Amino acid sequence: MREFAGKVLFRAVVMAAGALPGCAVTSPHWGYVPESTEASIPVQAWTAHTGHPVVVECATATSAHGWPSPDESAYIVAANLPVSSSALLDAQGSVMHSASGNVTMPSSCWNYFGSYDFWQLNLRVSQLQPNTTGGGTTKRIFSSFDLDGLECLGRENGAAASFHGFVGKGCEKTYLGQDEQIPYIVLRIQGYQNGLAQANLSNLRAAPAGPHQNPSSVDPSVRQKSAPRLTPVIPLTRDDLERLRQAAPH
Repeated sequence: MREFAGKVLFRAVVMAAGALPGCAVTSPHWGYVPESTEASIPVQAWTAHTGHPVVVECATATSAHGWPSPDESAYIVAANLPVSSSALLDAQGSVMHSASGNVTMPSSCWNYFGSYDFWQLNLRVSQLQPNTTGGGTTKRIFSSFDLDGLECLGRENGAAASFHGFVGKGCEKTYLGQDEQIPYIVLRIQGYQNGLAQANLSNLRAAPAGPHQNPSSVDPSVRQKSAPRLTPVIPLTRDDLERLRQAAPH
């Protein structure tokens, strides 16, 4: 299964050719299972901007239903990834850059929930990017995908022969029944021993009392629009994309 997932991810990234408008992360994807809480996680992000590093953050306070604390202070920096100066170009001359690295998440970001018997990590990828008007910068939370979304990404970009073919096609991970993108990625490791490795036992979180539940039964609530959440993903508009195309070298 992991080999299959890797092939799907590789195919989607190759077809996209780093082809994402403004900010998106193709690894890890929703459903990716780390080897343990101490294993490094491959992070691959795509951005049109090189002025600031890509930041990988994780939340130190989460619930078993997926969403992190609404307080920004819940997030800590796990890594700063430099953005490659090498530019990828599509047929229209649009520019995209890569930022990648293997990131080991702080132990304080892994929480074990006994009632569901899984370890959980909430992470997000972001970058300070220049505003298209008025100067200054805005912190943009990168879009994320599950495996179906990565296939959608590759398919739509390939069909359009454009970095921006997937825009508006519903490839990104969103709240259930909504167009609003989820501004973080939830990763889980099923089973206490599977995730433990040498994790700090002080991070164990008491789960609410009650009968053991199938972990799949709590998954939908991660995507409920009513769930508390942090800074929303700020997708680029078509006008933003046109400005990027015009600014690309010819």
